[in-house]
Amino acid sequence: VVRSSAASHVYKRPLFPLRTVLASFLIYLPLFLVMVGLALYYKGFTWAVLWFVPLWLSLGLLILLAGSLLSLMTAASRDSAEVLGLFLSVGFFVAPIIYPMSRVPEVLRPVLWLNPATPWVTGMRSVLLTGETPSAGVFIAIAAWLALLLLLLSWTYQRCSEQVVDWL
Repeated sequence: VVRSSAASHVYKRPLFPLRTVLASFLIYLPLFLVMVGLALYYKGFTWAVLWFVPLWLSLGLLILLAGSLLSLMTAASRDSAEVLGLFLSVGFFVAPIIYPMSRVPEVLRPVLWLNPATPWVTGMRSVLLTGETPSAGVFIAIAAWLALLLLLLSWTYQRCSEQVVDWL
């Protein structure tokens, strides 16, 4: 049986998605700095603006965890990338990105929190647009999403770590 070079070397699998996440963060860093600069210009300095840094870093962790999980899923089944595109399209409109949460009927607001982007969008919106510290619910939702993704990634990695090399 001939094995690929990936099978004969021990690779740090998290480095593959990490490279993509870091590249994306560096690409969008100037845009985020402009957003913070505009918030400071129009709202003035408030201590709430400092919450932007942990929100941004925790968003990077979310993307790293989700990217690692999705890369394992894509290695197992190439069709998962197509399904992901559909979910991302729907998820964009379900998250309060282009509309404020206050425009959503009160009954449907809990449904929006099922979207992983909602806590970060809500937190950054409150920091950058209103100059207020995000609510505790935002940080609880962030911690819950990160814990859930970490558990899912750990479980998935344990179940398929032996087969990943063969899938690639």
